[in-house]
Amino acid sequence: MGRLTGLGMPLRVFVKEHLNGHHRARRRRYVARHLSLPADLSVHRTPPGDRAVWAVGTVRNEDDVMRLCVDHLWAEGFHRLLLVDHASTDGTGPLLAELAAADPRVAVAQFGLTGFYQSDLMTILARVAWRQGAAWVVPVDADEFWYADGQTVGDFLRGQTADIVHADRFNAIPLEDGLTAQTRMAFCPRPLLPKVAFRTHPLALVAPGNHGVARVGRLSSGLHVVHVPYRGPRQLLGKFQESTKALEATDIVPEFAWHWRAGSQWSVDEAEATWHRMRAGEPVPPIGWTGASLDLTARPLQWTVSDPEGMLPSTDDDVGVLV
Repeated sequence: MGRLTGLGMPLRVFVKEHLNGHHRARRRRYVARHLSLPADLSVHRTPPGDRAVWAVGTVRNEDDVMRLCVDHLWAEGFHRLLLVDHASTDGTGPLLAELAAADPRVAVAQFGLTGFYQSDLMTILARVAWRQGAAWVVPVDADEFWYADGQTVGDFLRGQTADIVHADRFNAIPLEDGLTAQTRMAFCPRPLLPKVAFRTHPLALVAPGNHGVARVGRLSSGLHVVHVPYRGPRQLLGKFQESTKALEATDIVPEFAWHWRAGSQWSVDEAEATWHRMRAGEPVPPIGWTGASLDLTARPLQWTVSDPEGMLPSTDDDVGVLV
């Protein structure tokens, strides 16, 4: 049962984010000036009556997981994918160009600034999707895999009467090297802060981390996300270091993404040792990692619906850790 709300997040969280400087119109205009949308974006337009579900996202240095993410989105019934390559320095840029050339459903934008402008970019992308005929927007990260109960995400959203849908989220860590659709993973039993999908609206504001949306409408739940943020010691350390540089290039409060800042201080050897501890199921408090259970393992990238083995605990939309 949904409930009528003006926000897709608790009011105190939304107010705090605004006081911290998120969603300033001047900054969003600045970000928009540095965002290069694809020249052929109009070819991606979908008729409004199609109830099209779009995924939008920003990616940086995700070449090891990007193709898996895109293949999963198609399998889950998404119509279009609008991605921003945020100054990647690995093979992500060429890979996105290859995906866009091979499939007209993929649109790729470019953003050259190195700072952390994630909520501004996602708000802009959501409005672009609205203008291009999207009925629903799902803000995604490349390391997230979305599911619904007993059906695809696309079918779930097209059947919704709510306007905002919370997605519960669990961390998982690969137990095998070289991430593929067959990789076995161990899950952290403690849920994370939820993500959201929402019916498009020209005034919607996406919260930092895609953890909420400011939009009047009815709120519901029923989506699920498997989050695979760490996939090896080199990727682990690179993620923390690059993300911390982005934070330092903008006016984000020091308390935000504290786990990135903590992990960025590690040496290569410390990152290697930490990775082995994480794979062994140990928690790593300095980065908020609660520890994966070696009794909760599965191959989630083979799932077509959420948790078909029924092994994950039920969650509450208002609880969860941040990472």
